Amino acid sequence: MSSRIALITLAGSALVAAVACKVGGPTETRRPTSLILYPESPVVQLGDTVTLVGIVGTSDGSRPVEHEFPTTFSSSDPSKVRVDSRTGTARGLSLGYAVITGVVGSGTEAISATQQLFVVSATTRSTVVASATLAFIPSDVTIDAGSTVEWHFESVMHTVTFYDQLNVGLFHAVNIGPTSNAVVARTFPSRGTYSYQCSIHPAMIGTINVN
Repeated sequence: MSSRIALITLAGSALVAAVACKVGGPTETRRPTSLILYPESPVVQLGDTVTLVGIVGTSDGSRPVEHEFPTTFSSSDPSKVRVDSRTGTARGLSLGYAVITGVVGSGTEAISATQQLFVVSATTRSTVVASATLAFIPSDVTIDAGSTVEWHFESVMHTVTFYDQLNVGLFHAVNIGPTSNAVVARTFPSRGTYSYQCSIHPAMIGTINVN
């Protein structure tokens, strides 16, 4: 009789454990689900540094704690940009650009993100990024007469087309045709306000104010 009661008790305990497991289920391990590198469209002067940061999204939607999901960084062209793989600090070594890649996680669950980092001359008065997000950044630039503006074109092709009809003759040669993944500079010798747009994406507009 006592053996039968023991068997019934053991079976009941197993049933309760099985039900509890089914209701609660195993606890899901939090994992990274997205990665964004910041700042967007970074620019660094020759010889200077800029630090990129990996912003990680998680499977439960909460903010990761410090060092929980570290981002590892690399450069597509270390001769132009050298980046510390742990800190994301990048140094501009020569004019041009390199693609900085950030990776979080490992194996089949690894997630990556990229940013193009442009290296510009330290003597450049102003830099405009013709971004892949269809905007000139910044859209309004003020420089002194005789100064140079560099347009840094990302992966999406854009133009820089000046549309002030009073200056068509003077500035026609300054227009920049369809360009991507390149840096193009123009010097402005005369005072004035020069408005321009991308002829491919007309909503992209910008202004160069020359004092």
